[in-house]
Amino acid sequence: MLISLYTYPCQDDFHYAFYANETMSEGYSVLYTALIWTIRYYKNFCGCYTSSFLGFFFSGIINCSIWGIRIFEFFSALLFYFALYFFCYAFSHKIMRFPREKVLPFYCILLAMFNGLIYYAWHEAFYWFITSVQYLMISSFIISGVGFFILELCEEKKRRKMIFFVFASVLGVLGSGGTLSIAAFCCVIYLIVTIWGIVERGRFKDALYIMAMVLSGAIINGIAPGNYVRAGSSKGIEDILYAGKMSLRYTIERWELLFLCSRSVCFGVVWSDSLHYFSGSPRV
Repeated sequence: MLISLYTYPCQDDFHYAFYANETMSEGYSVLYTALIWTIRYYKNFCGCYTSSFLGFFFSGIINCSIWGIRIFEFFSALLFYFALYFFCYAFSHKIMRFPREKVLPFYCILLAMFNGLIYYAWHEAFYWFITSVQYLMISSFIISGVGFFILELCEEKKRRKMIFFVFASVLGVLGSGGTLSIAAFCCVIYLIVTIWGIVERGRFKDALYIMAMVLSGAIINGIAPGNYVRAGSSKGIEDILYAGKMSLRYTIERWELLFLCSRSVCFGVVWSDSLHYFSGSPRV
């Protein structure tokens, strides 16, 4: 988090700030500017409605100010760590049945593992302004939404249940509006909780309603005309096969990064041992 106070604008940061301020110079508010550029992007570039809106909204406000970006990066990281704790609480206490007093130590171990591995692949999400807006913040929405989803499936009081339902749905739809990779992650993690809610909790309707809204957001994202405009001419079977080949290649590379890294192996052992310890099970 302290390193985020040394960030500076670069690359796409200037792109978003330029077009946001060019539109605002015509007399439009920052909210209207973000909305109009989201629509333009949806039609001509990509369907990630949440990413586009937040990118132009915060770029219009900060305008590549050095300290504006640094303060934003700091609080964006802080938001993510709070969201991660909330998810950790819901997962460990409600699903894994850990006692409340063991949630914080479990979170600290998870945090140590996350910070130890993030430098291999995803550190720019904390230190690049527009990436932080479009990836880190939306990831915070997703894991917070999943936390509310878990709480909703475990809650019996109607009023609190409704509040959790609304937050889980809204945050899930916002998460589905990220880039397609983020939207896919959002759908997968919500689907896992949906299956758990149906099998373990018997909350068939609640789980499916929330999942349906998240999936609807992802569909809206995926069918955007901009996705196809950006891709260019129509694709043939050879392009589809090439996409499949590259997807397989990158999947293998990521798994190799995870399993062949000595630090990952050590963290995996610690993680497994921690689950046994905090759940009260005998150690292996």
